[in-house]
Amino acid sequence: MAKSKIGREPTTPVPSNDLQNIITRTIWPVDQVIHRIHLNLYAGAQFNPGFKGNARFSPIKNANGASIPTLYGGTTFHCAAMETVVHDVPFAAGLKTYDKVKLAGQVYSQVSPRHDLVLADLSVTALRKLGIKRNQIIDTEKALYPATRLWAEAIHAQ
Repeated sequence: MAKSKIGREPTTPVPSNDLQNIITRTIWPVDQVIHRIHLNLYAGAQFNPGFKGNARFSPIKNANGASIPTLYGGTTFHCAAMETVVHDVPFAAGLKTYDKVKLAGQVYSQVSPRHDLVLADLSVTALRKLGIKRNQIIDTEKALYPATRLWAEAIHAQ
């Protein structure tokens, strides 16, 4: 993760209460498969109910405090693996080690949506419209996950 000139990691700002008109939407087309790596507790197309965990965008809650189910997926197997089971492998150059025990209970699924999905675009350009940088929401360490989840909650609500 990029550090500032004075050596501190970037912080994640609190989202605005008025994102509705500045959220960039993108379409996941019906003919594009969603690749998932997930716990075998869930079926391939089953959302995680969101009661526990510590991910960038889950678990999250609505305004009434109820859990919002989530489903992590990607455009390829490799993308799904990078966002789940190997997510915490450091970016730094050099030897990487991985404890295979972390793969226990994980399965790979391919999900075919029944209709186009409307998603929030969190690419660099779309984030700029929201007034946030990639290293403040996407390329963050676990310590910032509570703050990045606030963005997921705000985007979901709006």
